[in-house]
Amino acid sequence: MVLPVAMKIDTSEFKALVSFEMKTLASLFKQCDYDLRIDGGALRDLLGKLQQKDLEFATTATADIVE
Repeated sequence: MVLPVAMKIDTSEFKALVSFEMKTLASLFKQCDYDLRIDGGALRDLLGKLQQKDLEFATTATADIVE
């Protein structure tokens, strides 16, 4: 059984993604006690040091809360 791995990415590529809008979105989720993390292809591209095309997020908030 493979357990999920959590890691913090602190590279210049990641820092370049962190815009005012992204900080605002993360802050809104945090104020409501939900996690918000970069996920999907954006994460793969960051780890592979590839150019970012889009951002996808994962959250602990359920779909009915995010609506």
